[in-house]
Amino acid sequence: MSYCQTCRREAPTKYVELYQNIGIIIMRFNKSIKGELCKDCINRFFWEFTLITLFLGWWGIISFFSTLFILPNNIFRYIAILNMPGPEKHASTIDDRFSEAKNLISTQLEQGAPIEFVLNGLIESGLTKESALIIMISATNGKYKKCANCDLSFKSSLAFCPSCGEKLHAIVDFNKS
Repeated sequence: MSYCQTCRREAPTKYVELYQNIGIIIMRFNKSIKGELCKDCINRFFWEFTLITLFLGWWGIISFFSTLFILPNNIFRYIAILNMPGPEKHASTIDDRFSEAKNLISTQLEQGAPIEFVLNGLIESGLTKESALIIMISATNGKYKKCANCDLSFKSSLAFCPSCGEKLHAIVDFNKS
């Protein structure tokens, strides 16, 4: 399973190239979509691009010949995915998973979990350090406080270190650390 590049849902995908052409006698307008797409997105773009090309692609000399290639291409690509399974009805998107992770992390940080522990947990779960930092910055609004006694970092809304009870130092910005 991979992620569809247009709807960002986790689903079986296939690389496709679909084209659209609109001819207006002395000019033409092209549009295309290329990438790993799920069956639902391929279906949507196929019908949109192919029908527009079918009715508006012939109006011009270059457009006439382009349409002769575009329509069979789109139809061939569409036939190739007919047996492909579609995404699950409730497949989550990358954005959904990011929001879930951010909410979970925000809850852990509000309860006093040190940022370093939560960050290491994200990395150990398989995220890259960069992805874990992005989620962490989003969950903390980019700011945190440090404890001078135990050298741990906490969400900026906390006043005292949950580990040792010391007052937390001034807010530090992730972008400046």
